[in-house]
Amino acid sequence: MPQKEVPARAEKLSSLNGVPPVIAAIANKRFEELAEVQSELLEEIREANQNWLDRIQSEAALASEFTSKLTASHSIADTTTACQEWAKRRMELFAEDGQRLMTNSQKFMEKTAQFLSNGWLSNGRSGDSA
Repeated sequence: MPQKEVPARAEKLSSLNGVPPVIAAIANKRFEELAEVQSELLEEIREANQNWLDRIQSEAALASEFTSKLTASHSIADTTTACQEWAKRRMELFAEDGQRLMTNSQKFMEKTAQFLSNGWLSNGRSGDSA
């Protein structure tokens, strides 16, 4: 957004609310920062949801494959092999789930820290030394 629009919007806000234009401009800037960080957080959540949906689908495929192998087995050895393969793959998926959970949590915490370090806790100072 061009810089000239912010004061114009600030004047419109100040005339509506009786707020000085400078304060309205600061509030508008803060709101835009909040909206941007919120958008980034929502994108992270969307990606995480897509990853978990993919994981659920792979779990369904694994269950279907396991069922097919059990149905097709004609001996205890075949059944044992199918169970061992299934258990091994489940352990791999559990490990991947743990890694994915840690990665998603880290990304979310980084975005949250970015939000908080953008001056939301420092009375409008975005890491500037006064």
